[in-house]
Amino acid sequence: MRSWYADAQTQSGNPHSVTIGWAASKSTVAGYNVYRVSRSGDTVKVSKGIVTETRYTDRTVEPGQTYSYYVKSIDFRGIESGPSDKVTVTIPTTVSPSSNQ
Repeated sequence: MRSWYADAQTQSGNPHSVTIGWAASKSTVAGYNVYRVSRSGDTVKVSKGIVTETRYTDRTVEPGQTYSYYVKSIDFRGIESGPSDKVTVTIPTTVSPSSNQ
């Protein structure tokens, strides 16, 4: 899980969100848990259940804040792997106009 991307979005209708993506585990896994680390160092699991895709959108971010994310894969027994590398993103403070307007 070393290939990462993070895309901070600020669009009307869903102002302030981050979509992250990663390369699938080479092992067979049930899915992934997604964790967010705030600038103060607080870590919270942001995925409510097991994520079965290799992307996740966090809609609970605040404008102007910087967050780091990492992922842990989960096997079919519910055991988590060690954490992936982190990806860091800063949330814009303004909302971009929708491209559909």
